[in-house]
Amino acid sequence: MLDELSLLALNANHLTGQIPSSLSNCTFLEVLDINDNNISGEIPGEFFSKTTNLMELYLAINQLTSGLPVSLFNCSQLEQLEVSGNRLSGIVPTELGKLYRLIWLNLGYNQFTSGSKSTLSILTALTNCSLLEFITLSGNHLTGVMPSSVGQLSTKLTELDLDGNKITGEISPYIGNLTNLTLLSLQQNLLTGVIPSKVSQLQSLEQLYIASNKLEGTIPSEIGKLKTLGALDLEENKLSGSIPDSLAHLQQLRYLYLNNNQLSGIIPPSLGECLKLEDLDLDLSYKQLRGHIPPQVVGLSNLLRGFNLSNNLLQGPLPLELSKLDMVKAIDISANQLTGHIPFVLGSCVALEYLNLSSNQIEGPIPDSLGKLQNLQDLDFSSNKLSGRIPMSLGNLKELQRLNFSMNRLSGEVPKDGVFKILGPSSFIQNLVNHIRPLPQGLKFAMSTFRLSPFIP
Repeated sequence: MLDELSLLALNANHLTGQIPSSLSNCTFLEVLDINDNNISGEIPGEFFSKTTNLMELYLAINQLTSGLPVSLFNCSQLEQLEVSGNRLSGIVPTELGKLYRLIWLNLGYNQFTSGSKSTLSILTALTNCSLLEFITLSGNHLTGVMPSSVGQLSTKLTELDLDGNKITGEISPYIGNLTNLTLLSLQQNLLTGVIPSKVSQLQSLEQLYIASNKLEGTIPSEIGKLKTLGALDLEENKLSGSIPDSLAHLQQLRYLYLNNNQLSGIIPPSLGECLKLEDLDLDLSYKQLRGHIPPQVVGLSNLLRGFNLSNNLLQGPLPLELSKLDMVKAIDISANQLTGHIPFVLGSCVALEYLNLSSNQIEGPIPDSLGKLQNLQDLDFSSNKLSGRIPMSLGNLKELQRLNFSMNRLSGEVPKDGVFKILGPSSFIQNLVNHIRPLPQGLKFAMSTFRLSPFIP
């Protein structure tokens, strides 16, 4: 009765069991969509023996096992193949290259292997598919080196996603031939060598993810030519040298991740020209960065995440532009050589949950305005040259869980209200303050002029 059926869509249900081989009787079937169910077992090879008119096959997010049946490659009209999120295994068949009409290929998040540790041969096979626009092989167990033939993939290719595999060797410079790419993801592999300067030829690129590899060398200044780039993730590599000024040319850049590398030099003030940045992960700790903190960078008011400049060689005062970071949740500029005062305007950073300015040479009083930081949970100003009294307003910080003002020149009495009722004397050691706190059974404990060992968090 269903032998003339051309479309069968059963996606997003709670279907169980196996794919019935009787579906092969639907010889006119062009679209089969059973994405997002609980279908298990193997993909029946006999299904494809008669359904040669099949154009779209969606089997993603199920519990399918084994590999892709050989008979699948007889479906010469197939344009879209989506089998991601299953338990498929075995060697990725190079016969996929026989599906000349293929536009969309997603084998992601399965257990496929390459079959060869020397080269990623599937990419070479797919060069026969001149209509391909989308390739995802992410989240598998693919090994081998990226072949130079990657540059011969379809000129229509817009997305190439190979992340989460075990690909080795260098990023082929021929990848620069794929000039229509909008997304290139190679993160979480074992890639070595340098970032090829020819990535600058990818003039349509919007997202570039190369994080969590073993890449060395500098960040190529040519990346600044990618005018449409909106996301750049280079974190967790071994990149060295300075952050190139050319990144300022990326006027569409919204997300920038550079942390956990071996960068050095100064923070380029030109980064402040990337006005669309809204998620700049400035975790540049332990990078031997020097000079002043550029106010142009700190003043990027759209930032939604914090930034970490701790354990560097930064000097000078804290920029007043910190007041613009009213959406930032964490600031860590500890263990530098900062001087000057804590700016009063820091009280405008009302989203702050973590603030660490410890181990610098900051002087002067603690601003009363910090009492406005009602979301603050962790505050560390230890090991500076702060003086004066501890502001009473800090007692209003109801979310505060940890406070460390030790090893400063603070004086006077510690406030008795609010959070100070539960703070012990270790938060104030090596200051000239009086700490009075009620203890159980009505006892009182008073200590003054603390000269104890440094506080260890």
